[in-house]
Amino acid sequence: MSEGRILYSWPEDKQKIVQFYKDKKTNLQMKKLQDLLIKPLNKNNYMYSSENILKGNFSFPSYGTINFTNGIDWENKSNRSRSFLRQLHGHFFLTDLIASFAKLGKKEYITYGFSIIKDWISKNPKPIPKHKMAWSDEVTARRLVIWIHFFDCARSLLSEKEISFFYENILLHVNLLRTESFHTTNTNHGMFQDESLLVFSEYFNNIKESNEIKKLAIKRLTNYFNYIISSEGVHLEHSPSYHQVISNAVLRYAKFFENSLDHHFFSQKYDSLADYATYIIKPDGRWPLIGDTFFKDIPSSHLWPHDKHYLYAISKGFKGLPPPYIDKVFPQSGYAVFRDEWKKGSGGTYLLFYAAYYTSYHKHCDDLSIWLYSDGDILVESGPNGYDYEDPFTKYAYSSFSHNTLIVDDTSLPRVDNKFNHVKIQQYKIGKDYSEVKGINRRYAGVVHERTIKYQKSQKFIKVHDKIISTKMHNYKVLWHFAPDIDVQHNSNEVICFRNSRKVMKLSIHSKSNIKTRLLRGSKDPVLGWFIGQDAKKTPINTLIIETNDINSEIISNLQLY
Repeated sequence: MSEGRILYSWPEDKQKIVQFYKDKKTNLQMKKLQDLLIKPLNKNNYMYSSENILKGNFSFPSYGTINFTNGIDWENKSNRSRSFLRQLHGHFFLTDLIASFAKLGKKEYITYGFSIIKDWISKNPKPIPKHKMAWSDEVTARRLVIWIHFFDCARSLLSEKEISFFYENILLHVNLLRTESFHTTNTNHGMFQDESLLVFSEYFNNIKESNEIKKLAIKRLTNYFNYIISSEGVHLEHSPSYHQVISNAVLRYAKFFENSLDHHFFSQKYDSLADYATYIIKPDGRWPLIGDTFFKDIPSSHLWPHDKHYLYAISKGFKGLPPPYIDKVFPQSGYAVFRDEWKKGSGGTYLLFYAAYYTSYHKHCDDLSIWLYSDGDILVESGPNGYDYEDPFTKYAYSSFSHNTLIVDDTSLPRVDNKFNHVKIQQYKIGKDYSEVKGINRRYAGVVHERTIKYQKSQKFIKVHDKIISTKMHNYKVLWHFAPDIDVQHNSNEVICFRNSRKVMKLSIHSKSNIKTRLLRGSKDPVLGWFIGQDAKKTPINTLIIETNDINSEIISNLQLY
């Protein structure tokens, strides 16, 4: 397909299509598309939300109810966040109207919803929209899926002229989404673009180029999953919650292609993703908040329902069977997970180490970082703050300063620098009582950071050996972030950790370099020492800073669990 070519000749084909869908009583394609359609934005109270929308009050989860009786603020004069604008320009609120119309058949849901669509079209032409989010990659794709669903509800209620206008703007989306220059290849945004083309080609399958569009979408999706899912079954965007997003997507496609030749590819990919999802889960049944995994994100109970090991992990050991390995390393993908045992359930010990940088999406500056859990979180990270990149807390959450890693010359690594081959696991050993892993980070200019972790299980002892190599003098800082419910006593090079007045860990620091240690908590200038929890609530946490000025340095952090 050439990029500038429109899909169909005008006006003959368009008039036939308009008349066909105006007169068509049912559309069997909608049943096949159910898993690819977008669920109601306010899934638990979409009918209440729809009635409010008719009054000009729009309900957005995490952002509250916003009054648009004087017109929708497509321009963002109120200076709302990027995540909010994604929902607004993606027309996610229409999903509530769609669900309510299916339930009640109330015509006002469609007529009012279509008036919003027309308003958006008139104020957001492709060359000069009111806001750049209007035609961003993923937003355009999601809006197309929602529009097609809305089209199916509206086609018997709108006039031929309105259907023709709506259909023409749907085609505008399709023409844009299929062009290679607009496609965000090898990203989950590109995946959603191709998913929207699948929805279009299936719903409008009587159109002469629908099969060609479907083939394009399948080709792109196949290439993407071969690229983004490692041979170890790990999604390489560095976030457990996005591993789950991709797993859900692959499952959707496996179901969609159930009776076609493409089913085997997607089904095989889906099965391969269960192993990592099982081992990365903490003993409390939750994800570690690494990368863009938010506090609200929890492991799905709908994925891999017949995998007894995954079921065991998400149920904290109350269901299913313990996985076959206590420790698990994904060396190619850059993850190592060590445990004392599975059968302790939420009372177990879990040590996660990661050295992974494969893509620019959802990656934080967390190279060689650690998450430690023992009957509760002990060493944590801030967790993400969202996608408003101008927010100081978002910048902090992405930066090296919010992770248990090395800082060189008081400067974080950049969020994106495309040095994909500069971080990796070098070697590892797994034993019944002793496990070890070593990773390397070469992303800092002129500085090499090697971190070796040794775990003596019977002794409940973890040794973290940081080796820093350079040819010039630098300021080095190693940071340790303690969980929100951990109280600490700091004395020189030793920190004693308590949870509910009970001693849980002693951290002692050793180095031949001249080191200084200090404790910091909840600083706002600069932003440092925070945990970002439910609904982006910021909680001050104790953060140990180990500092030295040296050319080469070795810093040992001994973690004695109790």
